[in-house]
Amino acid sequence: MRRTNEFKASRQFFTVDSSCTTIIAVLASGILLSGYLEYLGIKESVNGIISSIPVMAAMAQPFGALAVERLKSEKWFVCTFALIHRLLFSLMYLIPLILPNNLRPIAVIIILISAHVIGAFMSPATTVWLMAIAPLKIRGRYFAIREKWLILTSSSAALIMGYIISYFAGKDKMITGYIILSITMFVATIIDFISLINVKETKKEYISSSFDLKDLLLPFKDKTFKKFMVVWCTWNIAIQISIPFLGIYQLTTLKLSYMYVMTLAVVVAILKIIVIKWWSKKAMKVTWEKVTQLAIVFIAVGQIMLVFTVEKNALWYTPIATLIGNIGWAAIGMSLMNFQYNCAPEKSKTIYLGVNALCGGLVGFCSAFLGAWIIEVTNILNVNFLGMIVKGQQVQMIFSGVILLCCALYIGRNFVTYE
Repeated sequence: MRRTNEFKASRQFFTVDSSCTTIIAVLASGILLSGYLEYLGIKESVNGIISSIPVMAAMAQPFGALAVERLKSEKWFVCTFALIHRLLFSLMYLIPLILPNNLRPIAVIIILISAHVIGAFMSPATTVWLMAIAPLKIRGRYFAIREKWLILTSSSAALIMGYIISYFAGKDKMITGYIILSITMFVATIIDFISLINVKETKKEYISSSFDLKDLLLPFKDKTFKKFMVVWCTWNIAIQISIPFLGIYQLTTLKLSYMYVMTLAVVVAILKIIVIKWWSKKAMKVTWEKVTQLAIVFIAVGQIMLVFTVEKNALWYTPIATLIGNIGWAAIGMSLMNFQYNCAPEKSKTIYLGVNALCGGLVGFCSAFLGAWIIEVTNILNVNFLGMIVKGQQVQMIFSGVILLCCALYIGRNFVTYE
């Protein structure tokens, strides 16, 4: 009984950790990061590539997985790297106070790359640790509750920080807003670390006694996992070709304010909290594979609908397309996590997850460059459609939606229920 209670407390601490991590991730990405990069003088196409650094950094996961395979426990490995990871993000918005104008962009890029590589390096260990304290029979319910807290805390932080940035932008004192952002992230970092060190340490069923780079080839020999890797890579191509460029598009082309976007994020969060319970019940009745397929269809529809957003209709049309897409976004995180976890064998599981992340990161980052190229070419061609100038982000979202639908079809044809 005591052991059960310890795991229950550990799951609660992990939820606090995940909430703090999500707050930091929200404040260091999306429209806030896009606006900050614009503030530093970085152009639109490069802005999107920088925003896709997290997917490139995911290529560090296999090496973290190899290291973790030899550890008896993941706890202090995760705690140490998590602290460094969060502190780097806390520093990012203070760069204008420290360095001259010409050095600021490169310093921010170095911080982003370093932080995301560290985050990717420890990611397989974090996933395995979390799964170890969340047994399969309660996993669906636990992830639904956890997801609600992540949505609630991150959307609240986004709304408050969006208001603060909008307020100081109106007074031409952006740096003050960025200082407040940095302080908020530092407080979240401290709470996060305290939570992690209170999570129960778990012992792995299998510990590798060797460190062999040939182990990185194991996932390519597994028929089932190879199919999942196709899903993962297709998903990353579809998302990274458009999502990293969406924030700057909303700010500069659609002329939406920080406050409007963050308020919409809160509305979206409320929707996610409502539908997450339905997704959780759906996962218990069917499989995570089928949940992933359906979630991707919703996201694809949302992406295609966003193609028709222009400045004249942005205020009323953006919420409609965004809400439809976010019915899928509410489930995709937990469904993909469980999907890949189910496909990977117990032995060398962290290596499987790491290699998968590497492949997804590689194709995803290349996809971001393709997205940047689409923007540059579209701007040069200056295409006119029904009296409106076609923007590169609209072309990106067409590709994104179509690729997502192909991904959903692939899941339907290649995966069955795992008993």
